[in-house]
Amino acid sequence: MERYLDYFREEHLDVLMQKKLFSGMTHDEIKSFIFFAKPLYVKLYEGQSLQLEYEYFNMMGLVISGAMHVFSVSYDGNRTLMRSMKNGEAGGVLCSLIDYRRYLIELVAYQDAEMIMFSADAVFQTEGTIVVPQHKILVNIIQSQREMYLDMAEHLAILSQRTVRTKILRFLRYYSEMNNSLEFKVPYTREGLADYLAVDRASLSRSLGAMRDEGVIEFDRGSFKVLEDKGLSVRQLKPRHAMIAGGYFGGFQALMPVIGWLLGRQFESLIKNIDHWIAFVLLALIGANMIREAVKNEEENLNDSFSPRTMLPLAVATSIDALAVGVTFAFLDVEIVPAVSMIGVTTFVLSAIGVKIGNVFGAKYKSKAELVGGIVLVVMGVKILIEHLFFAD
Repeated sequence: MERYLDYFREEHLDVLMQKKLFSGMTHDEIKSFIFFAKPLYVKLYEGQSLQLEYEYFNMMGLVISGAMHVFSVSYDGNRTLMRSMKNGEAGGVLCSLIDYRRYLIELVAYQDAEMIMFSADAVFQTEGTIVVPQHKILVNIIQSQREMYLDMAEHLAILSQRTVRTKILRFLRYYSEMNNSLEFKVPYTREGLADYLAVDRASLSRSLGAMRDEGVIEFDRGSFKVLEDKGLSVRQLKPRHAMIAGGYFGGFQALMPVIGWLLGRQFESLIKNIDHWIAFVLLALIGANMIREAVKNEEENLNDSFSPRTMLPLAVATSIDALAVGVTFAFLDVEIVPAVSMIGVTTFVLSAIGVKIGNVFGAKYKSKAELVGGIVLVVMGVKILIEHLFFAD
């Protein structure tokens, strides 16, 4: 840590004028403030770090070249990424907050970086001869901190996502919108990105690898490319997404009852006397499982990809119950072609509509629908059992 005045030259003024902190100021105003504030000078090469002790906590930092991460370090040595500061950005309020919390600050350069640091008192304690430069700097600080708080709000929104995948998608959407491009670089190593997302590195690597295999993204170190035909999320919903969902779910909901019906017909003569009990047990189990899923509050591994790798397991898993229903069709002498046609078409339509509704409302009403559906299936099973036990010819 050295005195900036030992390095300061007149030609530096043109560089400082381009920084947000000195926006709208003349050469003379910047120079008068530099000589009044007597900043300290920090230079770090890529990968180098510097811990700031308590004596530096009431200081503001301005990155004048390169870029660096700002970490808070707890008493047990754990680091938390607080902010990434690029060329021209200042971190005054952040330092003041950490001063209050009594955490160590660690600066880590992810590019060769230079920073000047000066006491907050040089801005907040007015001096008659430089009150105009102080006022301009204070206005610029307020604007700079407003941008910092917007970044912090987005960071909180990213952290509030329920799964590693959705955190990544929200993060990539944010950087895509900032860069106004589907190709961009992020200022983090893999470990730094894991810190930013508050996930472990292994989980991050697995999720990134899965998204690359699904064709959602391409990446190489800190460079990302979001593939246009996938998008960052189903937030950008397209009609083909509804058709894909309808085709998969409608097709398998129609296919599985046919398979169940064929199996039921093969064994009909063996279990004809207890077919109503089988129908009751199957429907009751399916309904009870739906009710259980509705009332439990477990986190789901959400995935918004429409690739076959994602959709095929979902379609099979959600239609297993229909296989059991097909078995009951055989016992109840249901006309299979009209039944499965109605099931397939209805599921196709409702799935396509559901993609849009789910895109708007998310999972808000999912548990209620499962609860009602489960109750209906249990009631149907009880009805079949009662009819066969008490009203059969």
